[in-house]
Amino acid sequence: MKNLVNLSLSLILFLVAIFSCTSCKKGEDDPLVSLRSRDARITGDWVLTGMESVDESESAGGSRRYISSFNGTMVTETSIVNGNSDIYHYPLVMTLSISQDGKFTYKIVDDMGTEESQEYWSWTNNTRNKTGINLGAFGTYNILELRNSRMVLTNESFFRRIGASGSSSRNAAKTTLTFEKR
Repeated sequence: MKNLVNLSLSLILFLVAIFSCTSCKKGEDDPLVSLRSRDARITGDWVLTGMESVDESESAGGSRRYISSFNGTMVTETSIVNGNSDIYHYPLVMTLSISQDGKFTYKIVDDMGTEESQEYWSWTNNTRNKTGINLGAFGTYNILELRNSRMVLTNESFFRRIGASGSSSRNAAKTTLTFEKR
């Protein structure tokens, strides 16, 4: 009986420790429990494996919609301007290396050439929650999922402008990026 009580107490203490862990689930699709901190999980070398992006705008001059998707090797962009559409395909490789010292580098290789830069990154909200990341000129993103080997970032924006004459225009965009750790 004493062993059963000790086992029960140990199990309860273990469960309390797990659920009070500060590096547990923060993003929508994060693991329930992680033994690695968000700082440790976000650092490393990442490669883009997926992307979905929609950018829409309307004004008195018409409408436009750009839809982009990436399957790990090829980007497909659909451009619809005032009802006329065009589709473009091109290869893409994108890598992102995030360091604990607050620096990151990205490299993009596509049919137009190579772009590479080193910048600074930071958490967008307080250092306790760490649910968003600022990647300098590359953008600011919410973190939907951050695992040891997978990261999903999203960015949404909406802009509406009303001119002095009463005319209006709007722009809405949403991008989701999926990275796998190398």
